Amino acid sequence: MTMQIPDTVIYNDVAYETGVYCADLFKPYLEEHHIELFADCSAIWRGYIATWKIENGMLYLTEIYANVTDVKGHIKGNESTIQSLLSDEAVGMDYFFPYQSKVLADWYSGNVPIHNENASKEESKYLIFKVANGHIIGQEQVTEQEYYNYPSYR
Repeated sequence: MTMQIPDTVIYNDVAYETGVYCADLFKPYLEEHHIELFADCSAIWRGYIATWKIENGMLYLTEIYANVTDVKGHIKGNESTIQSLLSDEAVGMDYFFPYQSKVLADWYSGNVPIHNENASKEESKYLIFKVANGHIIGQEQVTEQEYYNYPSYR
């Protein structure tokens, strides 16, 4: 199986990658709005690449590029994308949230693991944010071994 390209999470002004087994944070929104995405690359089966921000105890979506299909299966999109792995016609924030540059991810409840590549092997390599309707309700630091051994962190 191809490794999936992670999303980015900005926390305390530092960019982190989501954990390897991070849940699809945008999926509940897509399901609620009956929006279908397609994979243009085997490294992005979810059909999008996103940037999230944790700020003031809340999870926000700040950037997204997605491959969207309409009811006839044709690509809907705008003129450009910075993500070369997605379709040339990938859509951005304006498609989902016109005129908004930051949106509270109130559709998401679950864990958001971020990976600290610079931590030593003995240090906590993952910070797990517990989210309820876009609000951070807790956090926990875990080692890499704990993250991989306990699916409840993902």
